[in-house]
Amino acid sequence: MKRFDLRQEKEREMGLQEAAEAVQRGQLLLFPTDTLYGIGGNALNEETVERVLEAKDRPKSKPLLVLIPNLEFLEFLCSPLSPWQKHCCELLWPGPITFLLPSLPGLCPGIALEGKIGVRLPRGQPVGQILQAVDRPLVAPSANRSGEPPASTVDEALSTFSAHVEVVLDNGRSACTSPSTVVDLQEDAFSVIRPGLVSEGEIRKALERIPRKA
Repeated sequence: MKRFDLRQEKEREMGLQEAAEAVQRGQLLLFPTDTLYGIGGNALNEETVERVLEAKDRPKSKPLLVLIPNLEFLEFLCSPLSPWQKHCCELLWPGPITFLLPSLPGLCPGIALEGKIGVRLPRGQPVGQILQAVDRPLVAPSANRSGEPPASTVDEALSTFSAHVEVVLDNGRSACTSPSTVVDLQEDAFSVIRPGLVSEGEIRKALERIPRKA
């Protein structure tokens, strides 16, 4: 296991390079997102997805969310979106909202279920730098076993996952204690599946500006 302090410029450069190589090899990362620390790897590698599910003791009936570097990566994960769905993504991303979107057929069972996939374009750094360096969609559930409290530091996460990850990216204590809001984004409507950092009222107010039919 290799550990890098992202708050140090030299280590950050080395860590980003090592993370990119590790993901190419199908290995797992422990890294900061814009919400909580996450454990993950290449979302399009079935063995990687299986490893994350096993590490978290999580069934495939609870698929893992996927982080993307930019909107263009939706084409690797999602069926064509409606104009309204596209507008919603463009308006509310980047940010701490995970959208359930129509999935492409043939994706790993651990990231897609019943024709839907949870996707998020996160905001800020260093998660943006990590995603750009990796240049792949990453599965990125919170770094805790299912049912347990989320970790706010790398050391807390490592107490559970040290045997599972190959690269650790440390950015200090997480300033966030809540996960992303999960929103089921239908063709021309939405519903909040899991409350999180962004309230339903805030989402509704933002989406009122988008015509339902484009």
